Amino acid sequence: MRYGGEEFIIALPGASQADSVEIAENIRRLISETIVKDGLQHIHFSASFGATSFPEDNVDGLEELIKHADDALFQAKEQGRNQVVAFRYFQMLNVH
Repeated sequence: MRYGGEEFIIALPGASQADSVEIAENIRRLISETIVKDGLQHIHFSASFGATSFPEDNVDGLEELIKHADDALFQAKEQGRNQVVAFRYFQMLNVH
């Protein structure tokens, strides 16, 4: 499902956060290995992912689940892009 701009949501019913991170990492790796040739130009791609899961991340509803994934995605972009960040890991980094 397209979420906004260049962002998409992939729903994985029944997947744990570890499963979600593994699947996102596989997709990220495949994207980063893709090279499109246009004449003499070689175009490389990258992707950043934010992963979360229910019930592991203890959310009150779909909107909060999406917000957690979006927060983790933002963290992946802040940390340099082309990576997967799990919300739980991101949340542990921000505990004061």
